[in-house]
Amino acid sequence: MELYASSSLLIGNLILAHALGGLPPFKHTAWYFLWAVLGVRASGHRDLTAHEVARRNYEYAHAALNYWSGRQYRQLFAVLPISWSWEEVAYMQVSYKPRILQIARWAERIPFLASLIRTYWTRVLVFRKDISPAVAHSSLTSLEAAAD
Repeated sequence: MELYASSSLLIGNLILAHALGGLPPFKHTAWYFLWAVLGVRASGHRDLTAHEVARRNYEYAHAALNYWSGRQYRQLFAVLPISWSWEEVAYMQVSYKPRILQIARWAERIPFLASLIRTYWTRVLVFRKDISPAVAHSSLTSLEAAAD
């Protein structure tokens, strides 16, 4: 199982409180400057000028916030010899947090909610290697030959 941050995090992990800062249309210095002028900064940015905060956040956003879209994942997985599935609801169902368990129950009843979770919060992918009968047979033949 792999966990991936969503490509559309409304509030990035390191660009704190920069609403929509991870979305491509908002990855501009002016957007980060606005938040810095308003005083919304990470603790390590408190002593920096608004211009410096905006520059650093812009650089971080362009270097580190380049997540794949769901469509890009589907295109990649279509050509790989694997089975895969989105499993955000199953992941939430084993949480120890009551709020997450409640959201999981809602997402079971409202499939669109799982899509929103995948888009704006986190992605959970489960991969299974596909083994075709021909590959399985050749693997068994190789094992039998090695055993002789």
